[in-house]
Amino acid sequence: MKMKNSRLPVTIGKVMAVIGCCSVIATAPTHAIAKRSTGILVLGAKNADDNYRNAIIWLDKRGCKLFFSGKVAGIRGALDVKDPGNMALLGCRKPSVARKIDDLSVSMPELQIIIGQFDGGQFDQKSSAEKHYTVKFSRFNNNDVSRRKQDLLALNSEAKSISNGWRQAGILIPDAAYGMAKPDAIDFIYYENPADAQNFRSDNPTVVQKVGKFNSDHVLDFAYVNSRPK
Repeated sequence: MKMKNSRLPVTIGKVMAVIGCCSVIATAPTHAIAKRSTGILVLGAKNADDNYRNAIIWLDKRGCKLFFSGKVAGIRGALDVKDPGNMALLGCRKPSVARKIDDLSVSMPELQIIIGQFDGGQFDQKSSAEKHYTVKFSRFNNNDVSRRKQDLLALNSEAKSISNGWRQAGILIPDAAYGMAKPDAIDFIYYENPADAQNFRSDNPTVVQKVGKFNSDHVLDFAYVNSRPK
């Protein structure tokens, strides 16, 4: 069933962002995602692995390629993401696939599916086992969109300048959501290795504070799902 894309009445206030809070056992095949392509994020319910796998097969048969998948061990944040067991990001060359997602959602209503425009480049250049991914779901307050974009650009640039900082893999801007309220953005970032992900917060408290301020200034609610290699 398709859920309304309304905003949730939840406000985070001055909650400090936690970068490295939960776990996904993740893989990321070495495929290039077109600079802009149709992206589909599938979140499978716990104890429903068969339907999750069948959804990936269904999308694969329609020309969608798997770029990221993981087994979720936890989720943190107030954004209304039902506790998933698995998640996968697929890139689809044919925009027409989006019109068929209704069929998939009706046949597998326990899935959470987000579809939109993915803006990114190479998702993974080296062995996926060496990367540590974080997926952030956000809903913005839109009080100052221009400043939000500037602040986010500055944060990503500062993190990139730090040896153990995160790198941005891409962003999914949802057009529709099934099984959940539609977030405004889903960011995919990674650390070069698990040690960087673990040490980043203790090594860079000032940057962590800036992330918290960004969330306080611009974000109504969010959810972080982090990753570690198999």
